Amino acid sequence: MTSQFARQVCVLAATALLTACGGGGGGSSSVGVGSGTGSAGAGAVGIVLTDKPANLGEIDQILMTITAVEILADGEEGKVTLYNGRPRGPFNLLKLEHEARPLAFSSNVPAGAYCKIRLTLSDLELVFNNGEPNFHPKLPGNSKLDLNARKCFDVVQGSTVYLQLDMDARSIHVVQTGNGKKYNFRPVVFIDVIQGNFPAKLVRLQGGVIKEINREDGTMLLCEFQYGNGATGGVDDCMTILISRDTSAFDNVDNDEVNDVSGGNAIPLAELLDPRRVDERPVTVVGRLSNGNHDDQNRPVLEALVVELGGFLNLKGSVATGASDIRFNMTVDPNEGIQPGGELPVALQPAPPGGNGTKILSRSGNALTGATIIPQRPIMADGVLILAQADPDFLNSSLVIVDTSDGGGKDEASGVIERLSADALLLGADSFPCEAGAGSFVVSFDAQTIVYRSTGAGGSFVDTSSLTPGQNVDISGACDGTSLAAQTIIIRED
Repeated sequence: MTSQFARQVCVLAATALLTACGGGGGGSSSVGVGSGTGSAGAGAVGIVLTDKPANLGEIDQILMTITAVEILADGEEGKVTLYNGRPRGPFNLLKLEHEARPLAFSSNVPAGAYCKIRLTLSDLELVFNNGEPNFHPKLPGNSKLDLNARKCFDVVQGSTVYLQLDMDARSIHVVQTGNGKKYNFRPVVFIDVIQGNFPAKLVRLQGGVIKEINREDGTMLLCEFQYGNGATGGVDDCMTILISRDTSAFDNVDNDEVNDVSGGNAIPLAELLDPRRVDERPVTVVGRLSNGNHDDQNRPVLEALVVELGGFLNLKGSVATGASDIRFNMTVDPNEGIQPGGELPVALQPAPPGGNGTKILSRSGNALTGATIIPQRPIMADGVLILAQADPDFLNSSLVIVDTSDGGGKDEASGVIERLSADALLLGADSFPCEAGAGSFVVSFDAQTIVYRSTGAGGSFVDTSSLTPGQNVDISGACDGTSLAAQTIIIRED
């Protein structure tokens, strides 16, 4: 199938919903990733969760826990439950800027057009890095959040559509009050609709167990992987993993009867697909989702780029020194669970015979070289921490994900609209990304600029004619000299 990639934008409308969200009834089904059986006139829908990059200052983590995922056509009669059960998460949104995590999948969704995604949350928690106690913002809409797509998406018989929910972390809006600060939840979500292969972010399956290995097909079945930070799927929650010549495999399992390798070293692919690996855990796979048809059913398939056997660290940070052929230094973000005492050396592994070495990838999974590991670039690095005797400790890396965007489309400013014309506004702001200092800055916009009005009761998409002087706005876009070309404008009405 030709890959069709359309970025849609939707919001979580925070209005109260009178109808309860539950499984069963109305032609709905409740299944997890990889489960369910196909039926005539049905297609498959998979949903993954990610987060656009954001700098929220004192907020170190945004932890979201989800108990139900549904898609709706016109009204409640067209509702299909993709998941309803034990809480999935918490997902730390601020650690998902480099990759996506699976949320729900069903292979038995009636064909047709769907216009809304509904999430039911059980908790939202803010964790701060300045000593403030954790905070739980009020969940709007009786904890049921509707994502109203600007354009409906089609489920086609015998095919798969993937939906990537790209949460905007700036949905947490900080309001200065007389007694300090108030944190409001004003959700905004971007939806990537993918029919065909999955050109969006990398997808990570964390901490699963291998249940089947087929050496002839080059596949394994990974089950019971985690949804977020520790929430584990059931025994029938499985995904097919496709191993290819491009897959890199790494071993940190002692005494596994397959080899005597540990420490996160690269291994040949033949040792990965050894039948003795069945029942091995924890296993983490990073790769790309793609369409697959197994046993005449639509099922999610992850094309593995990296497979990690045993325990591996997953560290977020930035490049401190550029890469040689074998090593670079990274600055690990605070609260990542290690104290390297400065820069942490990261070792890039060479390819073993019959295998591949450390993968260097973009956030969409494209292969990169060490030349892209440039100081100050944000990165995510997987590996095993090696405690050396004489030399400094280092991360024996399996995977390095590099943000190569260099800030394009990620420049942000907040403030008050002072003046307005047909294609530009003057913004009074405390700081500005395009030049040093504070004051009034020009922001340009056009017909492609997304404008969203956020209120305590919910929100809606509007056009640029709704912009007026005196409004508080958050703007993201790209610097053009000393002005900002806006891609998204969020009007804040607190």
